[in-house]
Amino acid sequence: MPSTDPGSSARASRCGAWRRSWPATSDSIPEIRRAVSRYARAAGASPRALQKMRLAITEATTNVVLHAFPAGTPPGEITVYADLLDDEHLRIVIGDDGHGIQMRRASPGLGLGLPLMAEFSAEMEIIAGPDGGTDVRMDFPLAA
Repeated sequence: MPSTDPGSSARASRCGAWRRSWPATSDSIPEIRRAVSRYARAAGASPRALQKMRLAITEATTNVVLHAFPAGTPPGEITVYADLLDDEHLRIVIGDDGHGIQMRRASPGLGLGLPLMAEFSAEMEIIAGPDGGTDVRMDFPLAA
């Protein structure tokens, strides 16, 4: 996962960068959402910003569970990284160690997840690893 400058604010030093991994299963999704919400709340995210972050996190982690690991293979891990970029923005990275992002014509979903994540974040980037795995980096304003 990319490293970031945690910023020089008192809030950034109080929260610090945070990273944790979970099994890439549907049972992990609510736990991930709650853990990142606690971090974002401590970082000063507004209730509206928290709502947008939760929806984007749910979409990103659901995409990992549904798409990162081919049928018949054991699930890998979802790694979540969060850090304040400055006094006004929080970066959240949802990563996996799956087979990498692939464009597919037939998908089990409606195809609304990526546009939704992009709409709710100030910036979003999908970073494919050279040997598989994908990171979805989203930067959110704390006061949305």
